[in-house]
Amino acid sequence: MNSMLPKAGEGHTDLKRVMSIWEDLKTSGIRPDLNCYNTLLRLCRDSKPNEQPMAFEIYREMLASDIFPDCRTFDILLMVCWKLKRFDTAREVWDEIKDHVQDRKLKLDSQLCNSLLHVGARSDRGTNTEEIAKFIDELRQIMQTQKIEADKIHFDRLIVAYGKANQLDKAQNIFNTMVKKGMKADLYTYTALLSACDETNNPQAAYDVFHKMVSQKPDTTSTPHPLKPHQQPLPTHRLSKYQQQQQQQQPQQQQTVQPDTLFLQKLRGVLDRNRSTALKQKVAHYYASQQQPQQQQQHHMPPPTTTATITTTIATPQH
Repeated sequence: MNSMLPKAGEGHTDLKRVMSIWEDLKTSGIRPDLNCYNTLLRLCRDSKPNEQPMAFEIYREMLASDIFPDCRTFDILLMVCWKLKRFDTAREVWDEIKDHVQDRKLKLDSQLCNSLLHVGARSDRGTNTEEIAKFIDELRQIMQTQKIEADKIHFDRLIVAYGKANQLDKAQNIFNTMVKKGMKADLYTYTALLSACDETNNPQAAYDVFHKMVSQKPDTTSTPHPLKPHQQPLPTHRLSKYQQQQQQQQPQQQQTVQPDTLFLQKLRGVLDRNRSTALKQKVAHYYASQQQPQQQQQHHMPPPTTTATITTTIATPQH
C-alpha cells in the first residue's frame, strides 16, 4: 500500500487526490500499517498550509486502528505544529510522548529530541519561562534515563531553549559542556548563545559572546592523514567528489569563526536596547584594529567590504 502513495518531499502534494487513493485502498480491504500512516502524515506535512491540519485527523485515525506511533510519527506531527505555529498543540504531542515513555512503549532518538527542543521552546501566548524550563528538565531527564547522547544540533538548540526559559547561566554551562566534549563551536552555536543573551536582555554577556568568538584560535585539528613514504598525492582529476570537497574545505577549517550580518544585527539590538554605547565602541574598535593590518598587507587592494559594513552596522545609531 505504501508504494501506491506519492512520495513525500516533492513540493506541495495534491492531498485530496491522495486521500481518495487512501480511501479506495482501505475499501478494497488493504489495512494500512505504520509505514503507510507515516507516509501519509509526511504528505500532509508537505501539503498546502490549509491542508496540513489533516495530519492530526490522520493521527487520530491511526490510533483508532490500533497502530502504535513511533518516533517518526511524532517528529512529523511536531513539524506540522511548527509550520502552523500551533505550539500549544505541540505541547499536547509532548504530553502524549511522555505518556508512551512512561508506559515503556516508546524510546526516543536524537532526531526526535532535537525536534522537541526546536518546537517545544515556543508558545502561542507569549513565552512562559517556567513552562519552558519544566519542559527542558523533563526532556533531559528522559534522555538521561534512556541513555540518549546529545549531538551538536541538540546542544545548539538547548542553548536557545534555555535562553527562552530566561536561564542564561544554564545556556552558558551547556556551551562550555559542548566545548569540553570536543565539539567545535561554529557560527550557529555562537548565534544561539547570543540569542540567549538577547532573551535575557544582558548586554555585557552579549559582548562577551562576541569577544569569545573573535578571540578563538584557528582550528588546526582537522588535518589530512600523512602520506606514507611510497605514496604520492593524487592529481585533482583522480580524486572523488568527496575528496575534492574536503580539499577545498581544508583552508576554511583553519580559520576562525567570524560574525555574519545577522549576528551583528542581533548584537546591535541588545546593545542599543540597553544604551550600551561603551560596548558598541569596543566592537567598532575591534574591527577598526583589524582593518589596519589588512590595509598594510594588501595596500594595493581595497579593504574588505565586510569590515566596513560591520563597523557601520555596530556604530551607526538606530532611530
